[in-house]
Amino acid sequence: MAFHKKKSESGFTLVDILVAAMIMMLMTGILLANFSKARINLLESSAIIIGAIRKAEAKAISSALINGASGPYHPCGYGVMYNNASSISIFSGPTEENCTNNKYGPGYSILETIKLVDPRVEIRNISRTFYDIFFRPPDPKMYIDGTANFGSSERILVSRIGATCDDQNCQTICIYGTGRVETFPNLVELCP
Repeated sequence: MAFHKKKSESGFTLVDILVAAMIMMLMTGILLANFSKARINLLESSAIIIGAIRKAEAKAISSALINGASGPYHPCGYGVMYNNASSISIFSGPTEENCTNNKYGPGYSILETIKLVDPRVEIRNISRTFYDIFFRPPDPKMYIDGTANFGSSERILVSRIGATCDDQNCQTICIYGTGRVETFPNLVELCP
């Protein structure tokens, strides 16, 4: 009797290859999702600040009513103010007869506090302390820290916490007395 010796087959089956490919695709998807979350999004943080400025300006243009303690009233304006390194607030002014200095003060009401989404990003002051931007209807005339000057501008720096400023770590937002707002991908010494 002749015994037929069976060849030993070594290698991978199609199922083995498919399982390995699925595991690799799953790991790649998880890594890409985590990598995109790990990036600091300075553009998003800058857009949040610019959106708050535009929202205050739109409220001033529309002369939106505020519900006060003695009933609804038209405030003398709306603005955005610096709270701390991670948040700003949209505020409304008092009635027209009580509006004296065109910046946040007694009688003004905070309508909304907006926090930056990324905890690794901060709002930094550059040359002086940014207090507020105020829009007074009907134009709306813009006041930067209480001063209305079409030639004035304010710089707000949005950066990674503790980082030196370069194209990867900071954005400069320039706000002009004319109402124009623009961003630059690094530290700008003077708004052009």
